Amino acid sequence: MKRSQLPEINKRRAQYHIAVMGYMGYFEGKQKVRFEEWVGDIIGGHAIFGDMVLGFPDICYDIDTDQPPRQIMQWYYTQIFQPKNKVSYVSYCENIIIRKN
Repeated sequence: MKRSQLPEINKRRAQYHIAVMGYMGYFEGKQKVRFEEWVGDIIGGHAIFGDMVLGFPDICYDIDTDQPPRQIMQWYYTQIFQPKNKVSYVSYCENIIIRKN
């Protein structure tokens, strides 16, 4: 990367951070949870909410597809307490069931 590109990269990074935190603020209000921090300080990676860790793509899907409040929590705890039935959040929302033989 050329040095002359750094200001543009920094500008885009700042815009990305603003957009990500906008999603997080909306998610906090919708789900009545408090965002604590990013795992490894990687903004847009995995977010910690109390004892729950959610990937940012799942948070975006929840918001962008207007899933019912608390559904992502139901999915998360199903994955924790029924590990043999692991399924992605998208599949869970679309009622796609993967049967294991």
